[in-house]
Amino acid sequence: MNLNTRFIIFPISREEFDSIPQFEDFLINTVTSVQRNGIYHIRTKLKYPPMGSVPVGSIAVFRFFGQHLGDAQVKVGLRKQFEPERFDLYPYYITFEPSTIELFPRKILLSEFRRIYPHPFFTRAYIDMTRSEYHKLVQLAGVRPII
Repeated sequence: MNLNTRFIIFPISREEFDSIPQFEDFLINTVTSVQRNGIYHIRTKLKYPPMGSVPVGSIAVFRFFGQHLGDAQVKVGLRKQFEPERFDLYPYYITFEPSTIELFPRKILLSEFRRIYPHPFFTRAYIDMTRSEYHKLVQLAGVRPII
């Protein structure tokens, strides 16, 4: 494991998806497709990277509608958009290792997450966890940690 590895909560835009099943379908069937090969376009109005630097090997935990839904390992860190027609809505993208993208069999609610992560946070913010906090989260979700 890289010393700079991050364990980051990855909030999903409510402007992008209407429901958890819609996001889960997109994650499992579109992001992992041969055409996408793990590329996830990040919707933001910010003119700077919303999550800062995300080193290769970092772990993203997907949060949507107050639930932690799954995780994935970063294959290629945060980059500026390469498709000009997408730039206004999706100025950045990140690439996940498709084989690591998984949905949790048990969704973790914010109330449960707060017991693991006792620090103040905004629910729609990118936040870092420790490796131990990540391990506790995935244990509650019923899966093995990616790393």
